[in-house]
Amino acid sequence: MANNIILSIVTTLLDSDLSVESTYESLMPQLQTEVEWVIKNSTHKAKPEIQRMTTGRSIKVINNPDRGLYEGLNQALKYCEGSYIWVVGAGDKFMPGSVQAVLKAIELIELNESADSICFPIYHRSLNRIILSDPTKFGPNMSCPHPGVILKTEYVRELGGFDERYEIAADFDLLLKYFKRWQKIATAPIPIIDFQGNGVSERRVKEAALESDLARARFERTQNL
Repeated sequence: MANNIILSIVTTLLDSDLSVESTYESLMPQLQTEVEWVIKNSTHKAKPEIQRMTTGRSIKVINNPDRGLYEGLNQALKYCEGSYIWVVGAGDKFMPGSVQAVLKAIELIELNESADSICFPIYHRSLNRIILSDPTKFGPNMSCPHPGVILKTEYVRELGGFDERYEIAADFDLLLKYFKRWQKIATAPIPIIDFQGNGVSERRVKEAALESDLARARFERTQNL
């Protein structure tokens, strides 16, 4: 592992979105030497408030224009040095102790060679409830909330990252392919993200459902070849 980094946390920003400051504040007390935070900003230069976040910390800010969320995530993926990747949205917050919980879970599955991914619950703030993660129901439904899923970086790269043909459902598409190919999936009971809600998939429900149906159809077609 490069520089002994185990976990890469990835966040994308649209035009130096300052909602990431709350994400930063929740992460700082938990940031460890085995963890890096890769922030992908969609402009040539981040605002000073964001640039200051990197001072003396294990934080990278990548300033590069992109055509949307999934191209931004793919750009960030190139800079990740950790063996595992955790995608967290700007404005979402890390639950207290969540980073240590993820590191312990990674250590356990590595020791036992028992899983290739880990699915945690998240707390959905706008709904005021915990969203559980159930990989056994994944496919017909998005039963594993993406901010609660930890994947192996090399496997995500092997799949080609996020399919940029999608505007909303590339995370669903990636998990569908990943879970089918690497079927050893661990689950954990502790919510790790305070998810703010009102994301694009919740604002554009019908479009998200259509894209998810398309991703399923494309995936099933490849399985029948």
